Amino acid sequence: MTLVRRVLSGRWSLLLAAVAATSCGDDPAQTPATPATTDAAPMPTPTVTVPGPPLEYSVSSDARGWSLAWHDEFDGDRVDPKRWYVSSGYKGHGTISSAFSPDCVEVKDGVLRIFAKRTVGAEYPYATGRIDSFKRYGQRYGRVEVRARFPRAPGVWYAIWARPESGPLPELDIEVKETSGALRAWFVNHWDLPPVPADQRRSFFTVEDVDPTEFHVYGVTWLPGLVEWTIDGVPYMRSTTKGVPDSPIFWTLNGWTGGWGGNPAADLPLPVAFEVDYFRYYAAPFAGTQ
Repeated sequence: MTLVRRVLSGRWSLLLAAVAATSCGDDPAQTPATPATTDAAPMPTPTVTVPGPPLEYSVSSDARGWSLAWHDEFDGDRVDPKRWYVSSGYKGHGTISSAFSPDCVEVKDGVLRIFAKRTVGAEYPYATGRIDSFKRYGQRYGRVEVRARFPRAPGVWYAIWARPESGPLPELDIEVKETSGALRAWFVNHWDLPPVPADQRRSFFTVEDVDPTEFHVYGVTWLPGLVEWTIDGVPYMRSTTKGVPDSPIFWTLNGWTGGWGGNPAADLPLPVAFEVDYFRYYAAPFAGTQ
């Protein structure tokens, strides 16, 4: 396949750095053969940057031959059970202070909302929402586009992420959380587990020039030997060696409180929600679904 070539204006840097965030939820009811990852340390400030020249092309810009294979425009009044599994009760990481609740997932006015809220008299002080396409749809190669916006709420963080049905890795993440007074998007790629040192099992990039409280299209394009993360079609990070999946992956959208994001303050106004206008999965011209 011939890719459309274009020179990008602005800077583009690929960052390979030590990270210590946990991977995004591992539901044992859905992946019983795979242990969860439970790194408790926070992700540090990036310390190693490997700059690169402007990209000669963006794989996400080549629309020729791509087809819309699976999508949800969230036009109904509830989550479509044929498309998504809605999690309930599973706590997730050892340091996360919330459990998943179907009450934290809402479809209304053409928008999916995934909430974080306080609970009363429950084992965990917070509840969040989680949906995924496990056993409903998985695809080998393609492009995902998610139009979404995120609230400012220190101690609450959100994730759009993917992994193979057969296990937790490789994992492709889009995460949004507030740190040091700034709400940022994080692109993270996991390809190994502890005790492998962080800088040998993960890479990440933080986006500083986009306001996540406004709607943007967050994209991940996946081809043989290449994963590219974009916002509004602009590439910010690439993986070309380790961390590139080679089997069908499924996608998850969820919220968390505590852990890597820190605990919410007692006076933080809750509930808050991240909103998804649509989720679209395009097939590459040469690729098929599972």
